Amino acid sequence: MKRIMVRAATLMVGCVALSVGIASAATVEAPTVITKFKLSADSDARKYSGRVASTKSRCEKNRKVKVVRKMHGNEKVLASGRTDSQGKFRIERSGGKLSRGKYYTKVKQSSYTKNGDKVICSKGKSGKIKV
Repeated sequence: MKRIMVRAATLMVGCVALSVGIASAATVEAPTVITKFKLSADSDARKYSGRVASTKSRCEKNRKVKVVRKMHGNEKVLASGRTDSQGKFRIERSGGKLSRGKYYTKVKQSSYTKNGDKVICSKGKSGKIKV
């Protein structure tokens, strides 16, 4: 009987320790939006620029941005690049005239850990520009 009581007490202490450990780690979601998306073209190059903005500055830095053209339901990734330390991006590709379609940019969800908490940088998408 004494052994059962000791095992039960040990099990309870283990469960309490486990629940405290789980409770101390939190998950925080940081919304992400793409603003100021612009595109331009001349005879030499096509240029795409904008900014990734988030409530967490680390969710803005070094994010991979994809430029997409949508036409007749089909989507094609035209270019990709990374944001700078302020979340700004500028992507240039050779070529001239822009093809007809709707252009937008997007970033995938990413995450990192800070002080034991998991921070999720949400995916984001810019508004569409029709050409």
